[in-house]
Amino acid sequence: MDRFAAMEKHPNPAFCREAILRLDGEWQFGFDKENRGLMEKWQEEDGLPEVIQVPYVYQAPLSGIGRTEACEVVWYKRRFSVPADFQEKHIFLHFGAVDYEAMVFINGRLAGTHRGGYSSFSFDITFLLRDGDNDVTVRVFDDDYGKAQMRGKQIWDDTPFGCWYTRYTGIWQPVWLEALETLHLRDFTIEPRLDSQSIRLKAAVDGLEPGMDAGLRIQVTFQEKPIASAYIALSNPCIELSLAIHNRDFVYDGMVLWSPESPNLYEVALSVEEGGRTRDRVDTYFGMRKLEIRNGQVYLNNAPYYQRLILNQGYYPGGLITPESDARICDDIRLIKEAGYNGMRIHQKVESSRFLYWCDRLGVLVWEEMP
Repeated sequence: MDRFAAMEKHPNPAFCREAILRLDGEWQFGFDKENRGLMEKWQEEDGLPEVIQVPYVYQAPLSGIGRTEACEVVWYKRRFSVPADFQEKHIFLHFGAVDYEAMVFINGRLAGTHRGGYSSFSFDITFLLRDGDNDVTVRVFDDDYGKAQMRGKQIWDDTPFGCWYTRYTGIWQPVWLEALETLHLRDFTIEPRLDSQSIRLKAAVDGLEPGMDAGLRIQVTFQEKPIASAYIALSNPCIELSLAIHNRDFVYDGMVLWSPESPNLYEVALSVEEGGRTRDRVDTYFGMRKLEIRNGQVYLNNAPYYQRLILNQGYYPGGLITPESDARICDDIRLIKEAGYNGMRIHQKVESSRFLYWCDRLGVLVWEEMP
């Protein structure tokens, strides 16, 4: 099975699960210029007056609205049905990013809030759902003129000037549902350790109960060739383990390295098991690489590396800060490499996990600035 093919269809390729439902596409939309929505309980209303294409902000032409007028409060709403194979599981609602402050309601009841226009978030909405149709409503507040919040290159006036461009408000990355059993992998990091020919895995599991016969299995492959595997019994919800990935078939000390010139990626399957049954599985990847500074010089994989970086503004025709497709991302990366660059500096923006996946896959260094 080509794991990368599955990752490329997932909103978050580095944390890929099979049981998801994409919620991108047509949503109802409303401007709340007088900030009356909460008082009038728009989250309980059947509909909103306009239509928008998510995940494009209303200022982007691809949203179907394409109006750049200032509006600090906007609302989104759409209906959805939970798939049959999601039953008896915990249902999580994920947002890639919403600029800037989001209140999320399920069937009129508050699921949670999030502040920050460039970070992902999710809520367990299981106990807010009902049989049949459900609705999700999102109220977004974005201070159009405030300089205190992180705004990147968005203007705080009415007219773009210098390097301050069109403001953007609302959902600008994918939205999706995910079904999980009570016992599941909450989070993990994989740290490549070039010098010891190993990786360090840190993971956290939710739903572990005393006396439970549970464990975490890790399987590492390269182009579907088995490299390493391990199983650790779960007596604690937080796990750390080192795993040697040396393979004598590989020429560089038994490893294949990642670099912009050779963007080799290992595939990883992380499985949470209980009583001989897989309760959760996440597919991910990593590149075996080491990045450090020595005497004021950048080293990649223990060798000096000269970075030729291009400035990437992170804006796209029609989509503003959201590309119209992965093909647009890939075309930009290929053009950057064909022009002789090996990296880019993302200007005043935190990019999406899908963008970073394609940089990993096609081979380009990325520096990101806080907005």
